[in-house]
Amino acid sequence: MSVRNLKDGHKKPWLCECYPQGSKGKRIRKRFATKGEATAFERYTMNEIDDKPWLADKTDNRRLSELLDLWWKLHAKNLKSGAHAYRRLQIMCEQLNDPIAATFTATLPRKQTHCRAW
Repeated sequence: MSVRNLKDGHKKPWLCECYPQGSKGKRIRKRFATKGEATAFERYTMNEIDDKPWLADKTDNRRLSELLDLWWKLHAKNLKSGAHAYRRLQIMCEQLNDPIAATFTATLPRKQTHCRAW
């Protein structure tokens, strides 16, 4: 992982040599006209190995009640009517059978009330 000037009279005297996967991995060597280009390429190459697009972000499987508790601790307890809103949301959460928050949509409560009407 170095950028160095070879001073060999070449049009592109700056050499960037890096090992993104470590010393046992593939070596990447490329020549540049300026030191800035070489260091930018080195940073880009080393950051590219950290990005793993094939690994998706983990899904958030928290329940609605867990998010409600977090909301209470961080925000609602400081509100004038926070306790009242918290109780009402707890009741709503129980009536919806505490769904996973990631799957919760605006249409879910309507579907639940439609099913309860039958």
